Amino acid sequence: GRSTTTQNVEYAIFNDIGEGRTAKATEEGLQLAAGLDFKLSDRWNLGVSYTYNDSYGEVNRTNEINQTQYLLALACTTPGFCLNPYGSGGSASNREALRQVLGFTNFKIWYDAHIVNGQIDGTLATIGGGDIKVAVGGQYLKERLRAFNESNSGTGRNNLADIRPTADFGQGRSVTSVFAEVIVPLVGESNATGGVQALELNIAGRHDNYS
Repeated sequence: GRSTTTQNVEYAIFNDIGEGRTAKATEEGLQLAAGLDFKLSDRWNLGVSYTYNDSYGEVNRTNEINQTQYLLALACTTPGFCLNPYGSGGSASNREALRQVLGFTNFKIWYDAHIVNGQIDGTLATIGGGDIKVAVGGQYLKERLRAFNESNSGTGRNNLADIRPTADFGQGRSVTSVFAEVIVPLVGESNATGGVQALELNIAGRHDNYS
């Protein structure tokens, strides 16, 4: 009768194509900003600004094994499509087989944001310790994030033409914020005493609404 034995063979695609799995990363970014400051009076100022952020990142991994094609190549049941894991590698037939075995995985991510700020600040009144400073403002933020990944390697892909998404999602949100701050100088240069040279009361608050 015929007996069957199992062998474990260490094989590296490097021996046939001169390199292993590779990864190439690309990043792009853009930022635009503009702002205006207005002097409303001797005591009050107004400031507004706008910022736009945009970024894109991509990672492309190559020389990743398509498991289905890899097993077919090892079986050598298709004429001209055979991978021999023995020897030192570098054969033309192995390189040709790997052209149908090695795939890729591609990762892409996008992000953009719009930010608008506005603030009025100035002197509300003057008391013994100095000027009472007040600032009131708001911010609006709108941002989006999207990711898309695709691959023809790994398990479940019939061949290299079988490119399937592994992730495809996007999320966005808006944040509206208001804030205020009051600084009251209770003791300052004009009314300082020997034991207390400066004392102030600081009250600040902020509210954020997410949607």
